[in-house]
Amino acid sequence: MKNPEDLQINDKLPVVEKEPKIRASFAVVLNGKGEILLHLRADGLGWDLPGGGREKIGGKKESPKETLLRETEEETGLKVRILGISKKFVNPEKSKATMVYLCAVESGELRVSHESTEVRFFPFDQLPETLLPKQRVRIWEVLAERKLITKNEIRSVEN
Repeated sequence: MKNPEDLQINDKLPVVEKEPKIRASFAVVLNGKGEILLHLRADGLGWDLPGGGREKIGGKKESPKETLLRETEEETGLKVRILGISKKFVNPEKSKATMVYLCAVESGELRVSHESTEVRFFPFDQLPETLLPKQRVRIWEVLAERKLITKNEIRSVEN
């Protein structure tokens, strides 16, 4: 065994990259007709999935699931039930990750908030043009992974 003082830089253990931190959670909320819940952002950026960044509550950072439940109710007025983790989207350049959960409506009434000017459900094949592109991809991947849509259906709405 080498003396630690004699180790060369190349002999050192490789740097292990940290697991990306989960910074945000979003919901793909389906109603009884299989339509997808979106809200029109008040900041003018377009339509978006309900969700957002994790916050500290009572000195403790909330879990991704807590974030999702809080943000969805704040932005849309609906309480949702998480049907399962659908997808973890990782941005390696920023070392961050976003969780996207498939959800169903549990209770509440649709309403706008200070973060949204309109809230409504859309059929999969009629998602608005101004839906944030990364959210469109997330919706497709979540629904395809849960076998709720096929790749052919995705291709048909891409064109």
